[in-house]
Amino acid sequence: MSLDPLTLAIAAATWLVAVGTVLLMWWQMYQQRELNSASTILALRDRYDTAQMQASRRRLSQYLLNSREPHDADIAVMRFFELIGFLTRRRVLDRRMVWNAFGGWVTSYHYLLTHPVDRIQEWRKRFHDPLVFAEFEWLDREMTRLDLELSGPQSQVTRQEDSEGILRNELLLNEAA
Repeated sequence: MSLDPLTLAIAAATWLVAVGTVLLMWWQMYQQRELNSASTILALRDRYDTAQMQASRRRLSQYLLNSREPHDADIAVMRFFELIGFLTRRRVLDRRMVWNAFGGWVTSYHYLLTHPVDRIQEWRKRFHDPLVFAEFEWLDREMTRLDLELSGPQSQVTRQEDSEGILRNELLLNEAA
């Protein structure tokens, strides 16, 4: 049984249409994922800038810059970054978008939470839970990796100074918040 050229041409065209349709659907899904990530990031930025979160950021910055232990009620910032870490690891949020929107804050808060004393490890021991702020810790590693990739190794040279500078700016957040 041999196929005539017209039948072969129709079969080839059918396959091209099928493959093209699959590629178009993949591209549309990719674009929708990017738009969803961007919308979520914008909503998270709005939440990060609420008066209540600004007050938490200011208090946590004061504790960390003065090398004091944050109160349990003042961990809203870490819980916020824990959520972002979880969503980013699950690929709900795009890593580059997260880096662009929150990277400096993530690495600064994490650095001062773990230097000179690793408070996160202390909390894990105190609560007998190795997963305390694990997503926040993962997010810090990802943001640091992206810093190195996009800014080069010089971006890590002054991490303590950069972190302290960012948290000093947090102290200037709206006092009425």
